[in-house]
Amino acid sequence: MKATTRAHILIVDDIPTNIEVLLGVLEKDYDPSFATSGRQALTLVATQEPPDLILLDVMMPEMDGYEVCAALKANGSTRDIPVIFITARTDVESETRAFAAGGVDFIHKPINPAVVRARVRLQLELKQHIKTLASNLAEIQRANEQLMILSKAIEQSPTSIVITDQHANIQYVNPQFTKETGYSSTEAIGQNPRLLQSGLTPRSRYVEMWDLLPHGEAWAGELVNRRKSGEVYWEEARIAPVKDESGSITHYVAVKLNITDRKLAQDRLLFIASHDVLTQLPNRRLFFDRVTQALELAKRKDTQLALLFIDLDRFKPINDNWGHAVGDLLLQA
Repeated sequence: MKATTRAHILIVDDIPTNIEVLLGVLEKDYDPSFATSGRQALTLVATQEPPDLILLDVMMPEMDGYEVCAALKANGSTRDIPVIFITARTDVESETRAFAAGGVDFIHKPINPAVVRARVRLQLELKQHIKTLASNLAEIQRANEQLMILSKAIEQSPTSIVITDQHANIQYVNPQFTKETGYSSTEAIGQNPRLLQSGLTPRSRYVEMWDLLPHGEAWAGELVNRRKSGEVYWEEARIAPVKDESGSITHYVAVKLNITDRKLAQDRLLFIASHDVLTQLPNRRLFFDRVTQALELAKRKDTQLALLFIDLDRFKPINDNWGHAVGDLLLQA
């Protein structure tokens, strides 16, 4: 029921005078309609938009109010419509049957207009509260489902995930972290991430990191860390602050990927680019690079540079006759 829409109330009674009285009581504040029999009421409810509340007479021919209420409660599309019985009976058995049939309240005849208005208003407010509660519960259920998905994604992530508090004390690590570092969650929680430091990461990198994070900015870069076993490995890390509703930092979350194989491959490519594949000795490209650096240094310091060139005559026949292994030994000697 929308706040800007008048509630629709269906009056069910086989006596027109009773209907007129109830219409007069309710039409100022609500949108009432009526049915003169139980079967007509069920047809109206099934073919039109269900009412917000039903005022149902008990004593009616063919189908009494208890039977009508039971039929409404047996239908999934109408079971949630609140039903208030209107009856001249005051015995305990009649009231018990009314509640057993699914009624939420009852009003005795002859009706008191103030009582009718109060009971109707109470049930409509209660229905709205129930609807709001159901909506909130559904929202909570959806949120819980999303949290479950996020939790599983983090737990099963192929990257290491670390969550710390605002003081950088570890509060959570996922299974990949344990697999990568050798530290169990019990060993890691409560510790500072410097637990992993190898001493090989430039200090300037940490300075840059902590220049950004406390100010609410994310940081990304490469770290050289050390496992519990002592083995050194490379990580590509992305660290971001987590803020509350007021914008204050409450946690930091780090997502880290092992890039050791990539770094080794890059180093290998750099080595191949600057060394002879056969002899593993520096090649012409590295030679010119070193000469260029030396010349620039000499120019900057205003000094002289000496270059010694040694030519090995007839070196190719040595390789051809005795193999590259002997040639390499001669070069290294």
